[in-house]
Amino acid sequence: MVELIFVIVIMGILAKVASSYMPDNKLLNDTNFVIQMIKKTQHKAMGYENYVFGKTQFWDDNTSDFNRTCIAFNTFFLQNMDTKNYNFDALLTPESPSLCFDSDGRPYRLQGLLFQKVDINVTFNNKTNTISVLPYSGYVIIK
Repeated sequence: MVELIFVIVIMGILAKVASSYMPDNKLLNDTNFVIQMIKKTQHKAMGYENYVFGKTQFWDDNTSDFNRTCIAFNTFFLQNMDTKNYNFDALLTPESPSLCFDSDGRPYRLQGLLFQKVDINVTFNNKTNTISVLPYSGYVIIK
């Protein structure tokens, strides 16, 4: 029984020492958070949350307000979109302050549909990930 207690104590000490050497994934976590919020906004714009299969005749096109179809690239807006209160620590430097989606999920701005990709830089501890939203499809990639 004493041997078992010693084994558990030694494993606890090793786990504590090993956890301090684990790499920080905050940049990747923040990048994935922004991507999920972009995809969430795109799906809301397409009306997926309003459609119930077999019951809804059509999507409600009259609900195209900013909070439903657009995303603003600032930490206050992003954190208020999330219901789990994610702590966003990275610095965002987008090409534009916001991005909207139409009912087909295509990205647009006030001038019309986008014909060039939109890059959003996510920076944490002098490391940067670039998120690109492609034109026409709204597909999101990390560089």
